Amino acid sequence: SFFNELNGFIVQNNRVTNIWWTELARASNAAFTRERNIINETLLMRRLTEQLGSTTLTMAQLANITRKTDTNFRYLGENEMRGLRQAITDAENRLISFRDELQGTLLSLQDEFDRLNNNQAAIEKRRYEAQVAELREKLKAAQASGDKEALAAAQQALKLAEDIYKIKQKQLAEEAAATGSTTTTRRTSTTTTSATSPSTAAPLPVVAPTGPAPVTNSGNARTVRLELAMPGRTFTASIDSAEADRLLAQIERARSTSL
Repeated sequence: SFFNELNGFIVQNNRVTNIWWTELARASNAAFTRERNIINETLLMRRLTEQLGSTTLTMAQLANITRKTDTNFRYLGENEMRGLRQAITDAENRLISFRDELQGTLLSLQDEFDRLNNNQAAIEKRRYEAQVAELREKLKAAQASGDKEALAAAQQALKLAEDIYKIKQKQLAEEAAATGSTTTTRRTSTTTTSATSPSTAAPLPVVAPTGPAPVTNSGNARTVRLELAMPGRTFTASIDSAEADRLLAQIERARSTSL
């Protein structure tokens, strides 16, 4: 290969003993060595670019490739290195995007979990922290740019975010206190009602004898007329006095048992 040929030329030139040919050999070897180093760096650049395109690339590997790019290349120019540097940028953006996507999914699941557990305070805290982190990055950018209006806007946004969060905290605390008070009141009311007001049984019918009814049969049998008072209705019947006595006795026993 051409790489091996360069090595052979260098070895041959090192054997020259004549002074004039020695100087020429040294100059040739310098050119051959430069060409060999360019080949080595080109091969390394291709390997690193291939690694950057791997779907299993990690942040640690990316950091290592970036360090090699900054320290191991001395013979390739910026035009030759442009492809490798762009591959590093693309890989970094891909990994950051993947990380941000996972963090967004995690935050969404945490919000859902806290919502199911009625923990709105934790949700608001995470939102506030994320908002403050974003605003602080913008504040740094405004400071670096020297834009006084952007700097003032970023500072004011941070102050407003803090004020809004404090208001939400206060509102959540008041809602929690009100909910706790209502729950306590309901429990107390329920307990009091259970202790003082037993279940009301359905009202027993009121049977009121209305006096003897006209005798309709001959003999010694006596008939009485009874009124059975039910909620919303009243029934009237004429029955034998002995049967009426037994019915009244049963009703009285049922009444005394239900009290």
